Amino acid sequence: MIVFIYGLPAQIALPQHNVDRIQYTNVNSEELDSVLEGDMLIPGFKSKSQLRGAAILTHNKWPNGVIPYDISAITDSKDRDSIIRAMEKLMYDTGTPSPTPQDPTWRLYDCVYFRPRTSADRTFVTIEYGTGCWANIGYYQNYRLKMLLQKGGCFDSGTIQHELIHVLGFHHEHNRADRDDHIIINLDNVNEAEKYNFEKRRQEDLTDLYTKYDYDSIMHYSQTAFSKNGRPTMVPKKSGVQIGHSKNLSPIDIEEIRRFYGCRV
Repeated sequence: MIVFIYGLPAQIALPQHNVDRIQYTNVNSEELDSVLEGDMLIPGFKSKSQLRGAAILTHNKWPNGVIPYDISAITDSKDRDSIIRAMEKLMYDTGTPSPTPQDPTWRLYDCVYFRPRTSADRTFVTIEYGTGCWANIGYYQNYRLKMLLQKGGCFDSGTIQHELIHVLGFHHEHNRADRDDHIIINLDNVNEAEKYNFEKRRQEDLTDLYTKYDYDSIMHYSQTAFSKNGRPTMVPKKSGVQIGHSKNLSPIDIEEIRRFYGCRV
């Protein structure tokens, strides 16, 4: 089946698996996240796996990398278009071109695929308006999975892609089990009610994706995220790098999604 992803032809084939109360003045999406206790919820987080990585356990990834969604509650056509464009961008960036763009038979093989839900879908993600920007993280059969986007603060492409990556099963980069090797957390500068945002994930609750720490990740918060005094809450140990600036997937973000979902090379 041929569809178009980000304006280019895509071959939809199953991947080959190897295994209203906020002031918006100078407020960014990560601050909006705090309204609902962070921007991700994990229903039924139970079992154990291997070592480091940004993703949850493999049994909580979406079957065949297909994510059905329902955006019928998004009533503004511009907002719906923003969501769909962000999905297309994410699908395009993580897809596999084959064989070459110059070849007339060129197609993009999807790695993950967002599509509207059908009556046959029992598990899907509902995207709605809400307070803050947040999403359920990963696939949980028979749970009502949601992604909420606040008007006026959550509809830029980078923020939508960030939340979609949570839906795919990924944590924030600064919550990695090995983060202390790469950043310094200054909890004295963090609002007391927001300190949970800086908790490390346990190694046994993560999938090892064998990737290095990614300062450029779209899943990394900024240096002053949740600061109570304007001073840095996170400082990179590597000089000359920025964090929390990315509006698109980094090369490592793409590699992690492709590894987690076992996409064709």
